Amino acid sequence: MRARLVVAAALVAACASPKRDVESICEAESRSGVTLRASPSKLAAWLDAHVATTDGKALLERLDAARPSERGATLRNEASARGVVPCPLADAYDAAVSDSGRLADLRALCAASSVDLAASDDATRMRILRAAVDSSVTPETRSLLTRLNAAPPAQRGAILEAEVAAAPWADGPPTCIAADILSRPSRGAGPLGAPR
Repeated sequence: MRARLVVAAALVAACASPKRDVESICEAESRSGVTLRASPSKLAAWLDAHVATTDGKALLERLDAARPSERGATLRNEASARGVVPCPLADAYDAAVSDSGRLADLRALCAASSVDLAASDDATRMRILRAAVDSSVTPETRSLLTRLNAAPPAQRGAILEAEVAAAPWADGPPTCIAADILSRPSRGAGPLGAPR
């Protein structure tokens, strides 16, 4: 019986290799059935249970310690060094960073000063929205601002609301006061500069 246990342990050790661990890490979403976006903690638990070597565990520790914006590159570099290409989890890390920036931008747009938006003409409303997001605006948000600017003012609220609804919120989309205000006519000047 003891001999069988030793043989079984030797087989397990022989099957475990740093390259196999990197493959397991890179393919963790498909192998576990859990996505990084849906449940990072469940994916981390799966990785802890399925990564066997010291090198593999060290890579997991480096990924945990890395800034979110560096995780994709860190994993992709290690995978490439081990001959593991492509690495879907590295792409998922990059997408999570992009989603995070996009969601922060959408929150800022939705929370844009409602008093100022409600009391402003259409051009000022667009300036307020652009000012609501900082200089690190994501490409998706830049595209959204371009679409909002090009759209007829009466359609801007629906466009912003649709963008918020389509975003990957973990707990559902926030209330977008700015979209509601943009759906209403602006308080801009009427004919010949007369107030409305």
